[in-house]
Amino acid sequence: RQCHKGLHSLNYILHAFFEGLVSFQLARRSETRSKWITLGEAAIQTFRSWVTHSSWNFENKLALLEAESYFCRGKYNEAENKYEDAIKYSRIHRFVHEEAIAMELYSSFLKACGRVDEYSTLFAGAMDCYKKWGAFGLLKKKQFQTK
Repeated sequence: RQCHKGLHSLNYILHAFFEGLVSFQLARRSETRSKWITLGEAAIQTFRSWVTHSSWNFENKLALLEAESYFCRGKYNEAENKYEDAIKYSRIHRFVHEEAIAMELYSSFLKACGRVDEYSTLFAGAMDCYKKWGAFGLLKKKQFQTK
């Protein structure tokens, strides 16, 4: 019974995190921008609450959500700082899979800003993290998409 409760909590955490990330991605591509930003901001508020209970587990996720929010709102300096925080916290806490996600999203941000050399370096770093994590199927798909 206790195991099921823990899995339920993990599913809720992952859902909140990825719903926030996807919401910000959709906000940048959609005409219903405000709807998606509202959902993304709700995820940020959730993680701000959770980070007070466990910064170890949540500060990297919060930083990445905040980076995506700043990117959506055109606050590029703030976004860049938060992407770097997300990568740093993921690395410190040894969440290699989340370091990969943060590096990949940061690389997309850099590409959108026309900083192609930095994009290439960070994207390669993200691929290295996916490899360390053992996500070979995802790695193969990403490498195929960039050709």
